[in-house]
Order: sequence, then C-alpha cells, then structure tokens
Amino acid sequence: TMAYRFDLGPKVDLVEIEQTLHLAIYAAEGIHGSARIRLEAGYHLDRERRICIVDARTDAGETVVRIFTGLLAREIGEDGFAVERIEVCEPVGSVSEDAAAGAAR
Repeated sequence: TMAYRFDLGPKVDLVEIEQTLHLAIYAAEGIHGSARIRLEAGYHLDRERRICIVDARTDAGETVVRIFTGLLAREIGEDGFAVERIEVCEPVGSVSEDAAAGAAR
C-alpha cells in the first residue's frame, strides 16, 4: 500500500493543517465525486508525532495528496514540512472517520 507521510514542523498549527487537508479533500471531490473520495481516500493525523499520512493507493487518493502538498507549500512554506512516499501494511483511516474525529476536537 502506498501512502505519503507528511512530517510537520514544530511551529505549524495542526488545526490549520487539518483544515487544509479537508480543503484538499473537497477539491478532490470536485474531480472524482464525493462517493469515490469517501470510498477511496483516507488519512490519519497523529498529533503527538506531528505527522499526517495520506493514502495514495488510488487515483482519488493521489489527487488528495497532490492538492494537499500544493496547498501546504503555499500556506506554510516549503520549510514547514517534509513529505515522503512510504509503504504501509494496512489501509490508512477513511476520510469520513478521520474528518469526524477532527470535527469532534
């Protein structure tokens, strides 16, 4: 399973990061449709470790990653984060589950 790991700098506001990720998800819905994003895209934000992992096994997930990366570069700058492609053993959390958890915070 391919995913992208975003390492977030110590000065980066994690609430802002999650809002930016949701914006990327909404933009990807415009390309792939909301049902496909809900079924095929996923992410997990680990606040303690300051990382965000985005599932990129599908075209829909890859679109979310590309949009998210572009938005991060504009909003927090290239030096505010690092990104690398990784392999994960199991699927990353779903968009709806992680979005609901973020909204509850």
